[in-house]
Amino acid sequence: EQLVTDFYRSDCLGMISFGTGMSSEILEDILCLERPLVLVDSGDMVSGAMHIKASNYKGMYQATQYLYQQGHRRICLVGDASVEETFAERRSGALRFAETHPGELRLTQVNAPLTPGLAEYVNLEQLREHLKKGESTAYICINDAVAGQLYEQAERLGLRIPEDISVVGFDNAV
Repeated sequence: EQLVTDFYRSDCLGMISFGTGMSSEILEDILCLERPLVLVDSGDMVSGAMHIKASNYKGMYQATQYLYQQGHRRICLVGDASVEETFAERRSGALRFAETHPGELRLTQVNAPLTPGLAEYVNLEQLREHLKKGESTAYICINDAVAGQLYEQAERLGLRIPEDISVVGFDNAV
């Protein structure tokens, strides 16, 4: 409610919202203010708002393809794709690229349920175990928050990026 009140009192001409962080009720209240509302990668289909969907599938397909072209044949997809629709689309893109290279590319996943109390979209215990095993030469992360967590875990284990492993994030947030 405070967001709607602050937006009403502000000089803002419109609002852009990324992701699915606001309830449908709040989005409807914002639209009642008769200012433009743009929803980027939102799961909510709110009548009256403009909707923009990123090409999550294609972007992750291309990111996986890039790692493959760089010589990586053991790639790990990191992040719980069940948390958000956009993450599921990204997972599908990576899996599709792997399917086009059977026998050439081994795509593993760190996708266990999340570590309780964290919002970084990755189970840290499973991630640490995977890094310790040294099974992958490259990690493709469901978003940049996961890439940040991967960096921290790799550093704790003495792994160097990019000397020991390669890491790709998604969202261009960092």
